[in-house]
This record gives sequence, C-alpha cells and structure tokens, in this order.
Amino acid sequence: MKKFTKLFLAFVMAMGALSVFAAEHYVYYDGTFSNPQVHAWADKDFTSWPGDNMVKKDGKWYWEVPEGKGLPTGIIIHQGDNKIGGGDLKYVDKATYHQDGTCTEFVDPTIPNVTANPASGATFKDGKSITVTLEVSMEATIYYTTDGTNPTKESAIYSEPLEFTETTTLKTLAVTTDGKEKAQTFDYTKMPAPGTGKTGPQLNTKYYQVNPNGQVGVKKTIDMAFNNQDATNAMKHWEASDIIAQGVARDVCQAIKGVHERPIIDSYAIFAAYDNDNLYLGVQLVYTVWDIGGEGKQAGESKPHNMDGRMMWAFDLSPIKEFDGYINGTHAIWNGDGQKGAKFANGVDAIWIGSSKPGVGTPGFFLPTADGHACYNCPQCPSPAGVKYGKYDDLHPAIKTIYGQKNFGYNPSVLTGETGFGDLKSEIATTAHTFYEWKFPLSLLGVSADYIAEYGIGVMYIDIYGSSPVGGTPYDPSYFDNAKEEYSMDPSTSKEKEDEDKITYAPARIGILLTNPDTPDGGADTPIDEVEAEEGPAEYFTITGVQVNEPIEGQITIERRGSKVVKKVY
Repeated sequence: MKKFTKLFLAFVMAMGALSVFAAEHYVYYDGTFSNPQVHAWADKDFTSWPGDNMVKKDGKWYWEVPEGKGLPTGIIIHQGDNKIGGGDLKYVDKATYHQDGTCTEFVDPTIPNVTANPASGATFKDGKSITVTLEVSMEATIYYTTDGTNPTKESAIYSEPLEFTETTTLKTLAVTTDGKEKAQTFDYTKMPAPGTGKTGPQLNTKYYQVNPNGQVGVKKTIDMAFNNQDATNAMKHWEASDIIAQGVARDVCQAIKGVHERPIIDSYAIFAAYDNDNLYLGVQLVYTVWDIGGEGKQAGESKPHNMDGRMMWAFDLSPIKEFDGYINGTHAIWNGDGQKGAKFANGVDAIWIGSSKPGVGTPGFFLPTADGHACYNCPQCPSPAGVKYGKYDDLHPAIKTIYGQKNFGYNPSVLTGETGFGDLKSEIATTAHTFYEWKFPLSLLGVSADYIAEYGIGVMYIDIYGSSPVGGTPYDPSYFDNAKEEYSMDPSTSKEKEDEDKITYAPARIGILLTNPDTPDGGADTPIDEVEAEEGPAEYFTITGVQVNEPIEGQITIERRGSKVVKKVY
C-alpha cells in the first residue's frame, strides 16, 4: 500500500456520525467576518441558533467544542444574513473554515484514512465508466464492498484501481496491523443520457406553451443593472426568442373567487438565458384581475412590490435528484407547522424564495436532504447572497398580446381548452404590469454552462398569495383544484391560498429539451393520427403539441386546417 501522511483540503458538505477523539476540538475561521458566530449540531444542537460567538486569538477566530460532546456533524459560521456551511467533522480534531466554504482539516494521524481519486460524489456519463484509485494514510489493508453492505475483514481486499460502469456506493474499511480501523463511504453516480430524466405532463394549447418553438434559452450575457429595487435595463435586452414558457392571464384563483384582493401575483411568461457565470431569468407579471363589483381597476395599488409577498423559483438541476420541498416533510417553506403549500413531485430539486420587494428580508435557497425533504440552516444549502434581482413596471415589448379568460368566475377546466379566451392587453395601460428579472450565479446552482447545454435544467415560477400557490408558469392543475372552495378565514376568497398543491407538471427546460415529456389529454397537445386534410389556413404543431410558426424541416409536424389534421414530415 502507498504510504503517506498529509493535510487534505475538502469541501465538506455531508452529514456524518458522532465521534470522540482528542480531549480538545477546535473550529477555526480565517475569513472576512468581523464578528462571526458558530452554530453546530450532531444528533441534536450543540448550540441554539444563532450559536456561540467565536473568540479571536493570534489573528484567527476560533470556537472550542464543549468538552465531552465529541464532534459536531454540522457547522454554520455566519454573521447576520451571510453564512458559510460546513459539515462532517468526524475523525477531525481541528478544522479551519474559509470564506468560500472550503475547509482545511487536520486528520487524526493515528487512524488510517482512505482518500479516493476521483473523490466521492463524482459522476460519469451514460455509456462510459469511472476508474477509482484508493490510497491510505499509513500502512493498512483496505477491505471494500460495492453492493451496499458494510465491509468486514472477510471482504475483498483493494489491490488495484476499481472500474464502475453503473452507479455505485463504494464502502471501505482500512485496518492497520495494530488493529486501528476506519470505515468510509464513497459514492459514484452514472448520469442518464442527455435529454432524459424525470418528466411529467406539460399543457400545450394555443394559449399555454412550454418551450414554444423549441426555445430553451440562449447562451448570452444579459446586461442587468439594479438600482435599489429597480431593474433599470429590464425592457432593453430580452427578446421573444428568450421566452421558455407562456402562460395565460387570469389563471390565478382570484379570477375565480376573490376578485377584491390585491396586490395580484399573476405570472404570464418566463424568459431565460445563461453564460459561463450566471443563469438569467425574467418573469412578466400581469395585472388583469380587479374588483369588478367595487373599486374597479386599481393598478397602482395592485403592484406586487407594494407588499412583502413571496416569490418562488423551483429548479430541476439534476436528472437524478428530487425533493418535495417540505421542511422535514411536514410543511411548506416559511409556513407554520400546520400550513401546507407547494409540494413538488416533478423532478424539482432546488427552491429559491424571496420577497416581492427586492432587498427586503433574506431570501433562502433550499436543496434536498438525504431523505428528500428541505430543512432550515442545512449545511448543504449555500447562502444565496450572490443572487441579484429587481423589478420594472411595464409590459415587455416582446409580449404582443395578453390572452386570458374574458370573464371572471370561470370553471378552471376551461383553462386546458381553447374557448373563452380573449386579448386583455387593451384593458389597462402597460405600466400596470410588472417585470422582474434575476441573476443566479451558476456556482450557487452547482452547474456549469456546459452542463446546461448537455443535460439541461428545468425552471418554473410559482405564484403565491397567502401560504400556498394560487397559480404559476408552467401550468399545473393543482393550482386550481380548490379554487372555488372557501378560504377558512374569509368565505369571500379562495381556499387555494391555504391548500396543499402537489405539483406534478414538468418545469420548462433550459439548454436542452427532455426527449420524453408526457402531455395531458385534450386540445392540441394530443398526438394526432393522419386524416384527410381540408382547405383553409394552416396551423402547425410539433409531435408533442407545441405550436410553431412553420413546419420544422426533417421533423414530424402536425398540420391543422379547420377541423382536419394531417401528420407528416416536410
């Protein structure tokens, strides 16, 4: 076995087992915080949030783990709303955390420590393999298993690099001649083929469109500029080709029940682009619901930034991960224990949530726990402090029409069809509407531009009023399943503000489309067999029901003329 002793640098974000070694354990911090605090936990909290103040000595901040408590498995060092996360401190006597979240650890030199190259968490492409080399910090025998069981001294002995062609959990047991040992786990994941992953239904009609014309966002830099709450360039740089999802107006519960409520959060279209550093997102909110029986149109009061409302982006970043988005599986983010909200079952594996007043409050970014839920102050969830966003009051010039149901109080089932819609743009001045845009660092999302181009990611915007979704883009039927029911605290408005919405419809895609999205029955989104055509103006659709301006050469296209359709390749 190769023999070496060294310090190793690791970005530690996993939870681990409680262990006790030396009498003293220290957490050091050498970043830029002027008054850092430590929150630490294992099976239970070592400290109560916000934690203990760190002590400065010899130019470095430190915190001593309370005697007899062993080692915490989770660490957050923070100052106010800014934080860096740390995790598994097993087998470590001292660790120094840096501002970028990395951690230099000092390994107990008396215990055999196995390192793997590539490190645990590495992925490899479908159809390829990954070769893993193991080294140990002292003379020791490495026993290992790849079937999920814990290795023993009867298991296979490591002697040469291991090659994996499938997703594999590699478990090792390093044992020295004097009987000291250490068990470790390394995970290697095979990524699915590009364009595949968890899919769900998508509603595509004449009015609802997911990735219209195959649009998946363009690789380009969006020149965003922010002045306090305002996104000063928002109307200048987005184009119609950047739209990745088109909704309809008045597809929020207030149009069905509760038209007297305002402000109104009603998303109409999602814009997307990305470059090597950032993901850029825009959402057009429209004001199309007003008190028809009382105060009428109150556009100024109905601005979403007139209240500290919730804005939520849901991301599908990985084709192999997902979560329900519920804190510990019991209730929605920022809701009380008994309150429900947006519960995801559509491949979503990350959530950003913030205020409709940019700059107010502290936005949150949530990633899955090991059991598929969300949690507060999780070590794997980085601070979203690098996210920038702002608003601009107007209708983006790329949006020429605002289609929605012409009447209020409609039955939600009509949204999946093509009747009762009209252009509402002339109802009110364009400045009654509001456009928001965001800049998300790719480093926060854990993806690169090449990853987006090869595997793609998904996004959906959730309209929230009260504690639960009242609409969103793309469409999901759960937003309207209780729209006509009464809110528990006010029978004049909708139960949608407090119910549980289990979201199953797929997000819109950025970078690459999935090859196998489902489509719900009904409307133009149903694959159509070839029938006799008739005369009249033609409308064209892809095989999945997305309407396009003209046939796409070399691809199956559905041509509709009047009541007749034909499926052919042009």
